Amino acid sequence: MSPEKNPIDLSASLRSSQFLALLKILGLVWGLAALLLACAPEEPRPLPTPTPTATRPLVIPDNDNVKALNAAKAALGDFEFGFASLLEEDATKIVIEPGPLGEVARLAYPPQPANPAEWPAVDSFILSYAIQQSLMQSPQVQGVALGRFGVAAPLDDLQDRVDHVAVWARFADGSQAIVDFSPLASSFGSLHSATELLTDAGQIENQFAQWRQGVPLDLLQPMKVVKKQNNVYYLLAQVLITPERYHFSLRAHLTQTATPIQPLRLTRGAAAVVEIKRTDYEALRKLLLADGPTAFNEKPELLTHRGDPDPTIQTVLTDQLPLLWHLVTKLEHQLPPPDATPVPTVTPTPTATRPALPQDTS
Repeated sequence: MSPEKNPIDLSASLRSSQFLALLKILGLVWGLAALLLACAPEEPRPLPTPTPTATRPLVIPDNDNVKALNAAKAALGDFEFGFASLLEEDATKIVIEPGPLGEVARLAYPPQPANPAEWPAVDSFILSYAIQQSLMQSPQVQGVALGRFGVAAPLDDLQDRVDHVAVWARFADGSQAIVDFSPLASSFGSLHSATELLTDAGQIENQFAQWRQGVPLDLLQPMKVVKKQNNVYYLLAQVLITPERYHFSLRAHLTQTATPIQPLRLTRGAAAVVEIKRTDYEALRKLLLADGPTAFNEKPELLTHRGDPDPTIQTVLTDQLPLLWHLVTKLEHQLPPPDATPVPTVTPTPTATRPALPQDTS
């Protein structure tokens, strides 16, 4: 007879078997889960957000050369570029004088101060003269000279030129700069190429003495610089005289200002022209004086327009027509001598010369 099993032992054995089975099932589930996780594609880990680090501000070191140039510019103060305001003065006249090839016109204004910084208006020569005088007082500057060159001013089939002057400076540390504070160029390091360097102090002083009382108008002379629609327009004036006729012109040229990487350049041009027989001048002057400075705006039929028909450049020219009125009405008219013979007007062409070194100021 087999021994009889204890019910308590049977119950414990049953529970143990059930527990082992449960463990096997859980182990199987965990194994499957681990396998699925291992086979699943790994998600990219997010990149950490960089934390900005404090950077020191850019500090431009002091430069004695730049200080000298800034001092020269400050000494000039505010100035008007071009002779428009001098032309508009009541005492200003346009006189006729004998020239090597016939009669020439000259813009004659009241005598200007010996200090060019006190002039109400300047051209590139007077501006450069003032810069030169200031830089020569600076211990940082070793040499300085004025450089002149011609800039083409195209108009239809004409290839006229207008003179421009800038300053060539050499500093004590051996560096150099072309200085042009006019609105036609950047202040420091403009890309100019001089055809002539003026190193003769006597020549410079002689021209300054002439410019204090007037400038020749047989050459194009600067009147004003106008900025419109992000463009720069250069206003120029000229008066030509022949034995039979007067020729007055006011021109506007779209301008590429000079920078360290591009030269000064006048591109498109437009002109308002008055050409009249000398014998008919007095009648025209009487009519213009009666109508006032806006006469050409109110009577455009008195003008001949030439050059670029672009609306913007024509608007600039129209807005400045009172300058042409001053050119015409301020001429001190005179009839030519009876024996005068027609002489063609010749526009001088600058001759390229080898630049000299700036004059030594030490």
